[in-house]
Amino acid sequence: MARQVSDSIRDSIKPDIMRCMRVDIDEYDGVKVVVVTIERGVYVPYYIADRGLKPSGVFVRVGSETVPASDAHIRQMIKDADGERYIASRSVVL
Repeated sequence: MARQVSDSIRDSIKPDIMRCMRVDIDEYDGVKVVVVTIERGVYVPYYIADRGLKPSGVFVRVGSETVPASDAHIRQMIKDADGERYIASRSVVL
């Protein structure tokens, strides 16, 4: 079961999140439960593969809720992750 969950996440989330993820099977009150732990990754933003790098595919936590990221937030995450490379790739050379 843990393997199926890992494979599903690997195929559904881009870029590859496997290095910051752990899947365990625990037992609570006699019931087996799949526990997925995901640490913050360095290749943000992560997104749902079939939805792409847009608000319908990128989500952020706001308090106790998970909400779609705005276009501006997605751009900021890319800029924060790529730094000067992002700025250079978006600059027009005259």
